[in-house]
Amino acid sequence: MAFKTDEFKSRFNPQRTDLFECMILPPSRDSSFGGTTGADRLRSSLAILAGERDNFIFDIESCELPAKNVNAIDHRYYGNINKIAMNSTFIDMTLTFLLDEDQRVLDFFQTYLDLVTGNVRKAPVVSSTAFEPHYFDDYKSTVRIITYSKEGQKTRQVDLIDAYPITVSSTPLNWGQTAIGRLSVTFTYRYFTDNSFITRGVASLQAT
Repeated sequence: MAFKTDEFKSRFNPQRTDLFECMILPPSRDSSFGGTTGADRLRSSLAILAGERDNFIFDIESCELPAKNVNAIDHRYYGNINKIAMNSTFIDMTLTFLLDEDQRVLDFFQTYLDLVTGNVRKAPVVSSTAFEPHYFDDYKSTVRIITYSKEGQKTRQVDLIDAYPITVSSTPLNWGQTAIGRLSVTFTYRYFTDNSFITRGVASLQAT
């Protein structure tokens, strides 16, 4: 059967890499202690900063759909060795943010790291408690990625569950050139959920 270029073009509708939204849904605030704990005050600061920037939808220059690895072990019942699945690993993801002069993005992630590993950056007196990490439930959040069609229809939504930043990059400054500042932030997460909004024929692939 001959390859038909026109038929291929009519069937192939590429996903454009620039049609996406990515947002950070910060850790929820806990009112059980009346907002008086250090962790709750930091969470409140994160919520305010994220709200001022619309959860950073317009600040995230690039992201990626998440990757997943299957960890396999060697197994031999008889004959050749084969591999069997043991568990899975979810690969850390790096987001790139554009910085404007108010530096809210940088403030947000510096505050976020204070929540994760201790608030030594703002502590009036440096003590051992300033280096103590908070509980995991205090700082886990969600990163949401949405892709769109050329017509503006939502095609997929991926949520990184129990996510938090583990690396906030340095921001180079240089008198020799004028450029927009960028900040790279690497997130780790427990797992992701994946919902497709594409209908092929009569079968909808939307997850339930």
